[in-house]
Amino acid sequence: MTNILTFNWHEGYIALLGKIPGVSLTIVERSKGGYDRWMHEFRPCPRGSRLVSLKEALEDLRRERFDLVIAHDPTDLLSTMDSPVPQILVLHNRLDTMIALGGNAVDRQGYIEWFQNLLRMVSDLEIVSISEPKQKNWGVSGPVILPGVDLSEWGPWTGGRASVLQVGNFLKERDLMLGYRVMEESLQGLPRTVVGLNPSIPDSRMSRNQSDLASLFREHRVYFHATVFPHEDGYNLSLLEAMASGMPVVALEHPDSPITHGRSGFLGENPSSLSESLRLLLKDREKAGELGQNARLEVSRRFPLDRFIETWSTLIRKKASSWRLSRSYREERGELIERIPSGARTILDVGCGIGKMGRGIRRELGCVELTGIENDPEKAREAAFHYDRVVTEDATRWVPDMPKESIDVIVFADVIEHVREPGALIKRYLPWLSPSGVVLLSIPNIRHHKVLKDLAEGHFRYEEEGILDRSHLRFFTRESMLELLGESGLWVESISANVDSRYRWVQEGTSLSNGSRTDIDLGPIVIRDQGVEELKDLFTVQYIFLARRKIQAIFDRVDRLSADGAGVELIEILQEARQDPSLSQEEKTEIDLRIGEIACRGQQWETAREAYERSLETLSAAQDERGALGLAVLELLTGDFPQALLWFKMAFDMNPASWKALSGFAMACQELDRKDEALFYYAQSLLLHPAQEDILELFIRLAEESGQLSETVDAIRNYLKEVPEAVSERIRLIEILCELGRREEAENERRQFSTFHPDLPLPEVFQGTRSRDLSARQVS
Repeated sequence: MTNILTFNWHEGYIALLGKIPGVSLTIVERSKGGYDRWMHEFRPCPRGSRLVSLKEALEDLRRERFDLVIAHDPTDLLSTMDSPVPQILVLHNRLDTMIALGGNAVDRQGYIEWFQNLLRMVSDLEIVSISEPKQKNWGVSGPVILPGVDLSEWGPWTGGRASVLQVGNFLKERDLMLGYRVMEESLQGLPRTVVGLNPSIPDSRMSRNQSDLASLFREHRVYFHATVFPHEDGYNLSLLEAMASGMPVVALEHPDSPITHGRSGFLGENPSSLSESLRLLLKDREKAGELGQNARLEVSRRFPLDRFIETWSTLIRKKASSWRLSRSYREERGELIERIPSGARTILDVGCGIGKMGRGIRRELGCVELTGIENDPEKAREAAFHYDRVVTEDATRWVPDMPKESIDVIVFADVIEHVREPGALIKRYLPWLSPSGVVLLSIPNIRHHKVLKDLAEGHFRYEEEGILDRSHLRFFTRESMLELLGESGLWVESISANVDSRYRWVQEGTSLSNGSRTDIDLGPIVIRDQGVEELKDLFTVQYIFLARRKIQAIFDRVDRLSADGAGVELIEILQEARQDPSLSQEEKTEIDLRIGEIACRGQQWETAREAYERSLETLSAAQDERGALGLAVLELLTGDFPQALLWFKMAFDMNPASWKALSGFAMACQELDRKDEALFYYAQSLLLHPAQEDILELFIRLAEESGQLSETVDAIRNYLKEVPEAVSERIRLIEILCELGRREEAENERRQFSTFHPDLPLPEVFQGTRSRDLSARQVS
């Protein structure tokens, strides 16, 4: 894992950096537009990242806990310039534009001199520009890395809302570069939605989150963009995301615009022509869809995420490797360790050898529970210095003695090619993989050009190590490995390659680009019609696969679609997935439970019933109550309360600790007007799990109706132990105690209220009646 310190000036760009595999971001929160926090309204924090103060970050930097610093503003370097850790400065804006937006209060030449001096103070610095015009404006050298866009996160466009969408922050304040006045004049009399941080635009609103922003892109008919040449590039991330959503774009004429006039949108040089184009697309949805589809194709071609990730990955690896000892990196399998997900706590290293990888894991990941398996007793003894436990057993026979689903990462580092039945070995350990866990494998590539050349010459010589290690029993290509993992019940999340040093030289010599193909002459044989990926495959020594259980990948896909509003098709996806022969019966049962849940939400009662009944076949034998609970809830929702009682009772019999069964039983009793029983079971459920806000509310209401409020006091107190900051419940408790005449207890609770909520007024305690000065409803 490459640990990177960066600074949050731009959530969208940080989110793109977070997509780079093998990196863990520590993000310093910067003040932007009056906000001193990460704006979740714009993007979620990258998975595995952490937000810290500048003070915390600099302390970790002093202790050299980072492999790289990525700054996004020259002022960031003022804090980090004394560190020997390699650093990258990303230039996002033109210098001239920044000076102009500041009212030209800064002398350009003086600033350049300061900037050059600052750069010289940083011992290991590289400058990245996000476009060539910006690089030229600053007068610097270094790589230009264009932004990329992830098409899977945006779209599909529907355009059902005949309105114009504008997205941007401080549009009016940055009119010089964003063309706000041009847009306003163009939009006269047209429906529009403005999204972003724009305090000076009354009808502008913030998106709730990225999903909300994506839905706005999908729904609106046309996107309006007006960055001004030469103050800004002809695009920004918002425009690229709109194009990725399949939106047609109307944009101000710009030499660097990604919009092709009449193909992916319309360009205009003045408000009149822009307004005409907007009106046309608002009227003609079919034309808008045609242009939007072309825009999506264009942005995927010109701004692919893969290129962004690959270019950044290459640069990050280069800078980080200068900071690490390359020898220990290779020995400890750093390229594998980097792919272990952040947050992993339990790791099983199958075939750990003498423990070099364990040493690297321990140094990189710190306090994780690390178990190794090694058949050779001498190697196992040496490995024990770096692992919490080393099992000296044959990995193909050992049965793990830890709980099922307790391992976050299972590592097979150059292992499965050494066994007769590699698929059986993988399947053997999957029951111990946690639901969100991953399997990490490294596999030699038999399609390497040297092996093919030797075969063509009639040779297949085993060696002491490498692809043809004499201890290898099985050989794999990239495709055959994918087949093996699929048959083993795994879904491959990412593939990376260890490529030999000749690849870049050959790639440059063939001048291959995406889409072009060529023949590769290996001497005795010529491999015909090879593209970029096939060429890279020929020079790949080893592949690294990061995979997880297929069932979890299926559920993640369903969750994503569900968040986007999908309904019936989710059940179809799950039913189709259930037919996969590589899934175990237990995994098919989990799918049945998910089908039942989704079908109930959609009121597809028979589909839900069939799914839950199928799940009972497996779950009942394991005394797992979830299938019975599902059927009970179904009957409760459909109004068959006696039958719901029977299923809730069965669920409780399977698991007497099931507070959900008790809560459901109580609700069914209440529907049948069996109030005393309902009160009893509500109380029992809350005793098992006090923090059930809705159930507590039902309990209090029923007790009040039944004149048994005294029964609720202990339940409310238990709830407040779990949720001490709760306002309404604490006030409710005071009111109930007042009504019951328990004044001393009420006064004690008032003091508790004052402790937890010193800024709120306190209810008065009256003898024999409730306080009306401050009710739960008023506070809520």
